Amino acid sequence: MRFAWKHLLLSLILLFAGVDVILSQTGNVWWEPMFQTGLSLLEQKQFAAAREQFSKILIRNKNIAQAYYGLGLSYAIEKPNSREALNQFKKAIKIDENYAEAYYQSALVYINIKQFQDARDLLYTATRKDPKFVDAWLRLGEVEAEHGESSKAVEAYLKAYNNNPDNEDLYNRLIIISIKLHEENKVIAYLEELAGSADNHELRSDIAYLYFVSGDLDRSMSIVSTIPPHIANTRINLLQANLYFENENNTTGLAYYWSAVNSIQSEADAAALLRDSIYIMSNEEYARLLKVPMAEVWKFYYGFWRSRDPDPSTDENERIPEYYRRLSYARKSYRRTTKVDDRRFKLEHPLNDRFHPKVGSEMFAGFLLDALQENRDLDDMGLIYIRHGQPDHTATAPNPELPQNVSWKFDEKWNRPELTFHFTKWGGGSGWIISSLPITFEDRWDLGGIYARLDPKTPGYENLTYSDLANYYEQVDLDAQAQASIGIRTETSDYQYTEIESLEFPLHFTTFRGEEEKLLLEVYYGLSGEGTLLKSTEEGTVLALDEFFGFYDEHWNEVGKLRSENKIKVGLTPEQWRLANIVDVRRFQVMPGKHHFEVQIRDRVSGKMGVYKGEHYFEDLWSKDSLLVSDVILSGPITPAENTGKFVKEGIRYIPHMFSDFKIGEGIGLYFEIYNLFYNAEGQTNFRITCTLQSYGVGAAGSKNIIGFFKSLFDKDKEAVSTFYDYSGQTRNEKIYINFDLKGHGAGRYELVLDINDLQTGKTVRKRVGMKIQG
Repeated sequence: MRFAWKHLLLSLILLFAGVDVILSQTGNVWWEPMFQTGLSLLEQKQFAAAREQFSKILIRNKNIAQAYYGLGLSYAIEKPNSREALNQFKKAIKIDENYAEAYYQSALVYINIKQFQDARDLLYTATRKDPKFVDAWLRLGEVEAEHGESSKAVEAYLKAYNNNPDNEDLYNRLIIISIKLHEENKVIAYLEELAGSADNHELRSDIAYLYFVSGDLDRSMSIVSTIPPHIANTRINLLQANLYFENENNTTGLAYYWSAVNSIQSEADAAALLRDSIYIMSNEEYARLLKVPMAEVWKFYYGFWRSRDPDPSTDENERIPEYYRRLSYARKSYRRTTKVDDRRFKLEHPLNDRFHPKVGSEMFAGFLLDALQENRDLDDMGLIYIRHGQPDHTATAPNPELPQNVSWKFDEKWNRPELTFHFTKWGGGSGWIISSLPITFEDRWDLGGIYARLDPKTPGYENLTYSDLANYYEQVDLDAQAQASIGIRTETSDYQYTEIESLEFPLHFTTFRGEEEKLLLEVYYGLSGEGTLLKSTEEGTVLALDEFFGFYDEHWNEVGKLRSENKIKVGLTPEQWRLANIVDVRRFQVMPGKHHFEVQIRDRVSGKMGVYKGEHYFEDLWSKDSLLVSDVILSGPITPAENTGKFVKEGIRYIPHMFSDFKIGEGIGLYFEIYNLFYNAEGQTNFRITCTLQSYGVGAAGSKNIIGFFKSLFDKDKEAVSTFYDYSGQTRNEKIYINFDLKGHGAGRYELVLDINDLQTGKTVRKRVGMKIQG
């Protein structure tokens, strides 16, 4: 279900506006079926057939205004700037001078042929004829806003709501447009009059919010302090969160924020959260939010912020208060009110006849986020600031003969490349405009060598040829366009882990069939004595670790999370430990498919910490009835086990080999599981396992029973060596271990290829495992 609160502004053309009103006024008249058929044909874009239906009405009676209106729609939909559409709408109006929809559709045509004064006049007429005509009021507001008439634009929205006080979507639009056009005071005055002396806490909370956005924190806080805590709703809680974030009280701010999310009940509540989050909402997230039922919007925001949590091992999500402080600062510093005419931008440089930099909307064309297309109140600099924060380097040339200009440079971080952006400000309400070239290259040495080379004050600049300059300018121009694409689609947190020194450790995921059609995910990690320090206890030496494992589904719903203090008994002296290593495992039940994950291991003695963060796809081992094989555990030699333990499966013991080098002649163990074998007529399974050890680049790229065997792979004169084993079993799912040694193989990188062939069906599945042998 799609909710009105998600459509923040009206699209440019609402071609079928008012149709329901027309039909309700006609009553049961002879021409109504033909008129309805014509409208249906228009929806199918069968324009000629639709016109035939409307014309049939006029053949019988030339004074049916609705028939001319239908003809006008047919021309306007087929060609939005159609003069013939205007002619037909005028005929409808001549018959019925109160035909508000005909005035409105005529206005849309005039907008498309850029005769805005005529469009404005017709929209005003439409609203006079029908004061409840919502679309006409909203389009009028958009036309006024696009031409710099902010006050008149908000006045149109006010009248729209005043004539339709039960329309919650209109109310939300009114709040949004007042922020976008810097007309908060006009709407505040209206809401205060509307609230009167009654204890309308929702209206008062919105008044307080508009005061907050406009920068009047004292008035905002004063209003909030009078609202009784027991009636707090989403909007009141969200405003409280904003105020606490502003004062850097993150813990209390986050408590209010999550209270706001958890208390969503109305479209106004959901709209309040949406208007704050559009600046970083991806297209995929926005499209998904449009389909989320109101009762589940809170779930969306939990996932939305979880995906941006810089450190999920902590109780607080540090990204939320950071984002809200950036949003507050951006609304104070980087707002715009008028539509920017990017064509005014002009560079004064030696190649002005050759280079035409992309500017403003041209720079963002094709990748500006859907949620921002029509709904932002920040300028281009604000969009970059809210995503990446304060730049690491700023360069400007305060030349009174040039427009205001500044360049920002962000240093490379772990999750984004180095980025440079150029902005120019033309005054008025346009704000800062992004460009693919700076207005000047003066004083931009901090941005990199190419910028210093193009500064006219640089020694040797006068010796640059036209070709030299052209090549330099082209490089800057193309780099800036590419970086704008990255900058508007990515975001950077300022959060820094308290540990500075990195802890290197291997990490490996393996999956098997788990419970209730889930997967058993086994997460193995290894630590070596080279990067960690031991702690002495009464029980001997141990590794003292802080561990965090977090797994989330495709939409960042939590799947499994573990935060723990782990003490691993080592039993070695520090000197012995320096040459040793150890492996541990954590297990989770997950569903098949794409997952997000974060793993952190911190050595509490050395203070070092390692972090893995990313995406992983887990294969479905349940839904298909075809032959399947699990992941493969590569280990040291597998031996019988009399007791249980974290590395014991069905009576056999294995130690996962996390450090990839095996020694020449060392024994190797494999453990894996086979699913969906087929029975023969005697109720048995028959399958063959072929193991091939080959150098890289060679060749083409459950049950309670465990099958085990030992084989030797030898003959060093061959690049690839294979061995196979045929087996008959009693169950469709088998758990397999294989031991073999590396006799005769020299040092190098190898690939172990496992082919499992079901002899009943002829089907084969393959798994590949990489490994190294050291001398």
